[in-house]
Amino acid sequence: PIPLQDGKLEIGRGALAGVELRDARMSRRHATVELTNGTWTVTDHSRNGAVVDGAPIAGSVSGDGLRLLRTGETLFLLCRDISPFVRAPLEIVDGYVVGPRLHQIFEQIRRA
Repeated sequence: PIPLQDGKLEIGRGALAGVELRDARMSRRHATVELTNGTWTVTDHSRNGAVVDGAPIAGSVSGDGLRLLRTGETLFLLCRDISPFVRAPLEIVDGYVVGPRLHQIFEQIRRA
């Protein structure tokens, strides 16, 4: 999880909140994500473009239902409350991204 700082996060190639983003298709200053009063705003600063919920954006897009941002080949899940991800971080298991809910399901299957 990469938390917003004061409701805002600038995304780009290189270090981001202690996470090294090595995506050759991502600009150094690719996009900005903001959360204000429950509304997400994603602004694309790049020449390569950004995609929000499967649709390419030009400039900015805002809405309370925005969920997924792709910059370069990297995906970001827009989430108001990251506490479930802090308690149970994401893992890659057999090629699948496993978050808190899927991890619980796998645990139930193992116990069965």
